[in-house]
Amino acid sequence: MTDDRVFCDNCQQWLQHAQTYCPKFPSVSPPVDRKKWEECVCLAHTCHRAPIRGRDTAPTYRDF
Repeated sequence: MTDDRVFCDNCQQWLQHAQTYCPKFPSVSPPVDRKKWEECVCLAHTCHRAPIRGRDTAPTYRDF
């Protein structure tokens, strides 16, 4: 499994995803009787330009 977070360069925070459903993680299979979402909250993520900060100290925002 890959990292379940993607760093947003605009808001300078990590966006945490439900990998099994998010289309940004095509290599992770959804549960047997389910399918990937066509869209994800992260794909419509609207954020402001935040001051640059280090990825090591950036907060994580859970979309779900």
